Amino acid sequence: MPRSATGREPQRETPTKLVSNKAQRDGQFFAIAYNEFCAPTLEESVESLIKQGATSITVTTTMFTPGGSH
Repeated sequence: MPRSATGREPQRETPTKLVSNKAQRDGQFFAIAYNEFCAPTLEESVESLIKQGATSITVTTTMFTPGGSH
């Protein structure tokens, strides 16, 4: 089972809260997912959004650095 990334990267906490709060204000859903080694996976997050009632899902990345350089 992948480990949770919660609390591992405090620099992501503020942007994540800002996006989550805006999504809630706009009546949208928001979820975090990880590519590997951490939970939740993309599949788990998408399933969760669908269960909450999402009918359209946009996926974006925060990893804009070349592999191995972060």
